[in-house]
Amino acid sequence: MSTIIKNIASEKEKNNRLKLKNLFEKNPIFENEKINNIGVFLKRQELSKILFFNEIYSEIKNVHGVVVVSASGNSYAETFRTQSGVAYPSSDVNSLSIGATFARQGESGGWNSNNQLIFDGKQTGVVDSIAYFSQRGPLTDVFAPGVWINAAWNDGGHKPINGTSMASPQVAGMVLLMQEL
Repeated sequence: MSTIIKNIASEKEKNNRLKLKNLFEKNPIFENEKINNIGVFLKRQELSKILFFNEIYSEIKNVHGVVVVSASGNSYAETFRTQSGVAYPSSDVNSLSIGATFARQGESGGWNSNNQLIFDGKQTGVVDSIAYFSQRGPLTDVFAPGVWINAAWNDGGHKPINGTSMASPQVAGMVLLMQEL
């Protein structure tokens, strides 16, 4: 883990990494068997996702012309707005870290389990105001619209949703257009 990631990560992320590290180090599994048994520490889906993205990221980060654009994360509100920092791979210095802003004026909200739009009252924002959930810190490079973004949905339709993952594709598209110049 790089020094930059350690120093910029949120306290919650640092604590989670430390817990995993301690679990990994202080277990009865023989040292030469730990990596084969990493599933004891992580759910299969989490491990698969980590390994998949790490492999892709390792392959492309130094390729000429490839710009890595990453969502900074949506946990700022969970830390009671006191912990700055961005999530990996957004915390890597080789990645553009993207935070979220309001795309239009209005109250924040989301979708409940009945697929109904609800307003959560957590923030009333104006265009370009930083979203309450958007992680931020010294490594955040760009903020882009990420609240009330009309996105494709799994039922074939679309609906407005929120997140730094809604802001990142807009920046990735802008980077691509700039590379075409």
